[in-house]
Amino acid sequence: MATIDDILKSKKKPKEIVSSLAEKLKSDKKLITDLIRYFENGSVAENGNCMEAIEYVTKEDPEFAKKCFNLIIEHINDKAPRVNWERGLKK
Repeated sequence: MATIDDILKSKKKPKEIVSSLAEKLKSDKKLITDLIRYFENGSVAENGNCMEAIEYVTKEDPEFAKKCFNLIIEHINDKAPRVNWERGLKK
């Protein structure tokens, strides 16, 4: 899980973090398991970055959504606006 943790806790700007995370997920699809585990205890900002990275990957590879479908459904009504926003549920 160090890869996910290192990226999310880096001193990079949010867009750079999301981009790095998306690139890692694209190059190693098995990392989604680590990302999902990380999401359970991540901060709102980290979880928002995770959702945005998932969005980026699924735009290029829609099949990737199958690997994280349960996570998205589980947090469909998340109270954190950033997490809702990243899934396109703007209120």
